[in-house]
Amino acid sequence: MLLSTILPSVVVGPQLLESKVTKQLNLSNQWMLDMVYSVKLDSTEYANDPFFAIVDVKDIVNYHILAFENPKLRGERIFVSQKSPLTPQELIDLLNAKYPQLRGKIGKGDPNGKRSGLALITCNMNEHLKAANYKLVPQEETLIGMFDQYLKHHTLDLTEQ
Repeated sequence: MLLSTILPSVVVGPQLLESKVTKQLNLSNQWMLDMVYSVKLDSTEYANDPFFAIVDVKDIVNYHILAFENPKLRGERIFVSQKSPLTPQELIDLLNAKYPQLRGKIGKGDPNGKRSGLALITCNMNEHLKAANYKLVPQEETLIGMFDQYLKHHTLDLTEQ
């Protein structure tokens, strides 16, 4: 049998156990919180940095299974990631739109700005996605799942800092 290697980008998503949803999250989910806090309340600039290519934890689980079951993936090194990295601006735009109660408590940045520099890098997984007949969990769904769970237990409020 040939060895397949799954190489995930930054793995995020809801915690498996609700009891593990503490103020300080696991490293990769904490990076998402840190991205929110990196955009100051009074900032009007596009928040381009830092950025991370992310992937849903469920996609990593599924790719481990697919690597065993799908002969087309055997012996492959499979980088699993969303197509584009996530910028803080995209994250705060999503949070401000999805959670009206956060408006004025988290930064706004420049929702009309454009990504630049290294944030323009893209990942091409088309060959592996096609071979696996698989669709990644949409980035928005991953982030909403994570923040829905977090906000059940904690608040996000830059005015309290």
